[in-house]
Amino acid sequence: MAYSIDTNDSITLTRGDSFFCEFPLYLNGEAYELQEGDQVRFAVKADWDDTEPCICKQCDGYMLQLDPDDTKMLEFGKYWYDVEITFADGTVITYIIKKRFILDEEVH
Repeated sequence: MAYSIDTNDSITLTRGDSFFCEFPLYLNGEAYELQEGDQVRFAVKADWDDTEPCICKQCDGYMLQLDPDDTKMLEFGKYWYDVEITFADGTVITYIIKKRFILDEEVH
């Protein structure tokens, strides 16, 4: 597993690798504990204006897991990602907005 997350929250991942990352949520400067019915979603798009993401994963709590199949068929290059929470009452907040997701080559 080869990946990095820089200080701007850009993720660089080797295509086809597994990825595990925790995305804690802070609301009004306070750590938020997920409540029953809350859902966290991670989405990646090749172009920010695309209508559909090329990766869309529901997170287990604040833990994101990408499996090798999630990226192995994607082109190498730069993508965009965001992370949002849908609260049990239907309120939606995107709390990581328009960050880089970079897929690097692996050596075979």
